[in-house]
Amino acid sequence: MSVAKTLKRCLSSLWFRSSMLLVLTLLNGCSTNPAQTSPDSAKEADRPSSIDTGKAQPLCVYETTKGIAEVTEITANSIRFKFYPGDKYFKIPLNEISFTDIKLEQEVKAITRSPISGACGGDEFELLTTIE
Repeated sequence: MSVAKTLKRCLSSLWFRSSMLLVLTLLNGCSTNPAQTSPDSAKEADRPSSIDTGKAQPLCVYETTKGIAEVTEITANSIRFKFYPGDKYFKIPLNEISFTDIKLEQEVKAITRSPISGACGGDEFELLTTIE
C-alpha cells in the first residue's frame, strides 16, 4: 500500500481523531496558568506589587487639572501657592523649585492631580513655567 493511501486511511479513522483530540486537550490543560484558576488569585495578579514590602498596593486614579499657581507666601524654607481653579493651597520646599526670582503674587503655570478613586494620598502639584 502506498504512503498516501495509508496516511489518508489513518486521518479518516475515528481512532486517530479521538487520539489527537485527547493529546490536544492534555496539552492545553498543562499550559494553563495556575494563577488564572482561582478568582482570588486573578484579582491579586491585576494589582501592582510593592517592591519594598512585597505587599500588593491598590490602584489609584487621578484627575489632572491644568491651572495657575499664585505665590501667596515666601518663607526661608518653602513657598506657599494658591492653585486656581479650586483655590487649593500647597507648599513646596525652596530647594525643590527650579525658578529664580520668585516674588509674591507671581503666577506660575501648574498642574494638579487629585485622587478620584482608590486608596491614594492627597493632591499632587507640579509647577511648569512662570508667566511673564
